[in-house]
Amino acid sequence: MSELPAISVYLDGERLATVNTDGFDVISVHVHGTKTDAEFATLEMSGGCYPEIGESTHLIWIDSQTLIHGQLVEIRFEDEGETNPPGKTIDQLFPDEDKEAEPEPSDFNPPAAMFADLRAKPQIRHGFAFQLSSSSGANFVGSTANSDHGFGFSVIWNSQRPSRAGYSLHAYTLDELESRSAMRDYLREYIQYPSSVTLRVED
Repeated sequence: MSELPAISVYLDGERLATVNTDGFDVISVHVHGTKTDAEFATLEMSGGCYPEIGESTHLIWIDSQTLIHGQLVEIRFEDEGETNPPGKTIDQLFPDEDKEAEPEPSDFNPPAAMFADLRAKPQIRHGFAFQLSSSSGANFVGSTANSDHGFGFSVIWNSQRPSRAGYSLHAYTLDELESRSAMRDYLREYIQYPSSVTLRVED
């Protein structure tokens, strides 16, 4: 058994994935949603090894899991645990994708037309309401503003500080997204293992 911590993701009490952090540089869990997406919200878990020299490895354990109104997402930061299921690469998840396609550069700027299209889309929901709590005592109950387009929740572990993981909940407008402004955090904290953080999203 590895002495490094493990991160597990549960949905309504059912475990979706556990990843032991041994051998990885970064492990991240994300929940996000917008007023215009058909899906209420989406849950993802990924991570990998990204050396300065040599080939990087990026794995996905939860790929775009659709969430519905009121589901409870729990991320447990545990002192042990074995990886299950094994992660998959992009090529394994999407074997029919064109491997010759040019990747987008890291400084890619979406064109103004894309944001115009987003602004023209009909809003499927008025916004999002949140109940967030951690075993360390941090809590947040609130909702997005009328002007907000979407939200994001992240739990990120990195090997530089292996005994803790950072988490944050934020919202943003399309203007902020287009101008690449900093996201507006409702809460930004750390958890030490063993501990957990839960998020329930409603509309």
